[in-house]
Amino acid sequence: MKLPTIRGWRHLCDVVDEIGFLPFQEAGVDGFSVQGMTNPERWEWSGPGNPWWWRLHLPNTGRLVYGKFFKGHLGFISKEWWPRFANIRRHAPPPPEDTDTVLDLFRDGRQVSTLQVRAALGMERMPKPVDDALCELMMHGRLVLSSFRQRRNKRGEGYGWPVAYYRTPAAALGAVDRLPRESPATSLARMTDRVLEFFPEADRSDVEKLLSFAGK
Repeated sequence: MKLPTIRGWRHLCDVVDEIGFLPFQEAGVDGFSVQGMTNPERWEWSGPGNPWWWRLHLPNTGRLVYGKFFKGHLGFISKEWWPRFANIRRHAPPPPEDTDTVLDLFRDGRQVSTLQVRAALGMERMPKPVDDALCELMMHGRLVLSSFRQRRNKRGEGYGWPVAYYRTPAAALGAVDRLPRESPATSLARMTDRVLEFFPEADRSDVEKLLSFAGK
């Protein structure tokens, strides 16, 4: 099957909808990523033509589920395939206990930014433990990246990179966040088969490691 070269963020949404899920950068399965499906020169561009800029649009479209899902790195999952992904990850060994305090900040369905989580925990000067906890929760299918918002100064002028906000999947996706009536092993097999439909040269065990916690 001839795979398309992704041309922009809207086209990226279409490709993820077609395949079902896609890492942002190379993650152990050759070619199975946004990076592997774009012109390499684009990654050197400054401005909106660079895929790092495309990703800023995606959470706000409501079309895809966005987060650090693949070996702790960014990726995208269609709403159709999200329940199977969540079924795999939520039946994995639970995240570390120190992530509970972070997850408690999201219990009421609020959107909370990275900066707000750090401030709530008094860790503005030690951001890594908070960032690691957010990553763990996304890897376990417990949080998703729900939007980017531009920072503003006192004059209302934008500056710097937009800030990431997170929500629980139940709050962000509603009825989409329902686990299927199948075992996690069945969900893993179906997702693996889906990747192999588009990337038949891939090693099955490499795909399984990427989709399960074996590849964390």
